[in-house]
Amino acid sequence: MAWFVQPFYFQSLGYSYEDLGVIFSVIFVTQAFALIFTGPFTAKFGYRKSTFLAVLFFMITRAIHVLFPVYPLLILASVSFGIGMPLEYPALMSLLSESVEKEMSSLLGIGLPSR
Repeated sequence: MAWFVQPFYFQSLGYSYEDLGVIFSVIFVTQAFALIFTGPFTAKFGYRKSTFLAVLFFMITRAIHVLFPVYPLLILASVSFGIGMPLEYPALMSLLSESVEKEMSSLLGIGLPSR
């Protein structure tokens, strides 16, 4: 939902399409580089703790978006969001695969049984 609303919110603040492109590009570039480090970090630190840390990054991001929507801080918020995403999603998938029965865990990847 936020991905749909965010561009309209930023445009209502007066940011151009170029500004929006930079803001969203920083998220994806940060995410790509953070994925290199967050996998080993999550495995060592723990999946639940990593998910909690990711939620903290998301809260920081949203606080900046609402309280301080100036361009340099929006770039910082994009970096924060780009770090939070690779901390959360792999950890959530790992937690899910650990909690599912062994014969059902093959269904998580593509939706088909492995037999």
